[in-house]
Amino acid sequence: MRIMIYHHPSLTGLMLWLRYGWLRGKSLRRCVHDHLESPGTKSYSVKEARELVRGFEEVEFRQAFSPGDLLLNEPSARFRGLVYRRIWRMYPRFLVRMFGAKMGLFLLISSRKPLTE
Repeated sequence: MRIMIYHHPSLTGLMLWLRYGWLRGKSLRRCVHDHLESPGTKSYSVKEARELVRGFEEVEFRQAFSPGDLLLNEPSARFRGLVYRRIWRMYPRFLVRMFGAKMGLFLLISSRKPLTE
């Protein structure tokens, strides 16, 4: 089995929290739930993901950055104001790649269903 789930915590989640949650008292997870993809989006810690694949064999986890973690995509209309354009330009992508390895949005899981007798 190979699946991708959203990782918690992530840089994208942190950015959503800074935009929608910090001053409103929302949790990081709530911001992901409400503002990433469609409402209701869930994210999982590695520990929680291990529970999802309990009983599987040869389980491997890998965290990966999304274009959103690195601010690589063109910003949507909502994020084209002067402040956002400056943030986009100054965002330290090289530091994120160097030090943010545990904060990628994607949690990639590979495993094998146990053989039954």
